[in-house]
Amino acid sequence: MNNIKGFAVITDGNTKRIAITYDVINDETGVVMEQNKKINRIITVDSAKESVKALEKYAQDVIDAETAN
Repeated sequence: MNNIKGFAVITDGNTKRIAITYDVINDETGVVMEQNKKINRIITVDSAKESVKALEKYAQDVIDAETAN
């Protein structure tokens, strides 16, 4: 099984990129076979782009609420 450890979305010019870190785990034994594998991709799927926009809006709302003093 592949276990996602973390991911980040990065603005890269006019595009969004996702960086993913994961471990490969043996399904039968639970032993970690490979650690901290990484994948980088440009986000091209429209539904993923919309999800990123929603997260960015949420992040901005949190900042605005925190700094509204």
